[in-house]
Amino acid sequence: MKKLALFMFLAGTCTMLATAQARWYSFHPRVEIFGHLGSQSLFEDFYRTTELDYGAAIGVYITDNAEVEFDFSYASGFEQRVSISDGGSGFYLAEISRKHYWTEVNFLYHYVSDGPFRPYLLGGVGNAHRQVTEAPVEPIFVGGKQPPDEFVDYSENKFTYGFGTGAKIFLGKNFAIRFEYKYTGMGGDATHRVRGGISLLF
Repeated sequence: MKKLALFMFLAGTCTMLATAQARWYSFHPRVEIFGHLGSQSLFEDFYRTTELDYGAAIGVYITDNAEVEFDFSYASGFEQRVSISDGGSGFYLAEISRKHYWTEVNFLYHYVSDGPFRPYLLGGVGNAHRQVTEAPVEPIFVGGKQPPDEFVDYSENKFTYGFGTGAKIFLGKNFAIRFEYKYTGMGGDATHRVRGGISLLF
């Protein structure tokens, strides 16, 4: 009798869990809030740098498969580089810091819209506000005149376009882990961005 009662309890519990799981496996959200952290590799001229990237995005589903997302992120990096003096008369060591403020609008298409694993493709456009500071490190220089004393400090805005792929792994009806890769071009430069984070869906 006890074994029968235990079996019925376990069977009923499994049935309820399976029913709840099937319910959120077929859940189609309408709003997503995504917090992300990752890195971006910036290819500029002949140089490659890696920067920390983090931010947040909010998405609105326009169909069960399609989502429009507004993404805001920040990335920064620091490096030391050998630079050529004005006129090519010598070399000096420079410290370069970069800051990127990204504002992007992305379109996501989920080609699997049910179940716990939902991969997607994405593409978008936006603006990158970049701040660059370059300062010489003295007294390290070779040949020619002394390196410049002043800082090179400028900022600019660049139109960006990008595309990539990712996936959302649902751990519950309103909670998912999300991973993403995105290639972004801006003028003659390009970035490869890899990020992961947590999504809340409603």
